Amino acid sequence: DSLRRLGVEYVDLFQIHWPDRYVPLFGKTKYRRELERKDAVPIMETLRGVKQLLDAGKIRAYGLSNESTFGICEAVRCADLLGMPRPA
Repeated sequence: DSLRRLGVEYVDLFQIHWPDRYVPLFGKTKYRRELERKDAVPIMETLRGVKQLLDAGKIRAYGLSNESTFGICEAVRCADLLGMPRPA
């Protein structure tokens, strides 16, 4: 158990460092849906897992990095649908 190894009961900020799907890289700013990978994990599925961690008290907040504008907006939309806090 990661929390036990860290010697803590919870993590203050769970940072999703890199999305498991297509994002524009290296200065590209336009999201192109046709480049999405077939095995990509949907944002809704990711946030369902994050919600489980929040509900269990294992994390206090979560954040996103290396994400596109589309991805952030979609994460906010999904969080609202799931009744969970928006990303920090």
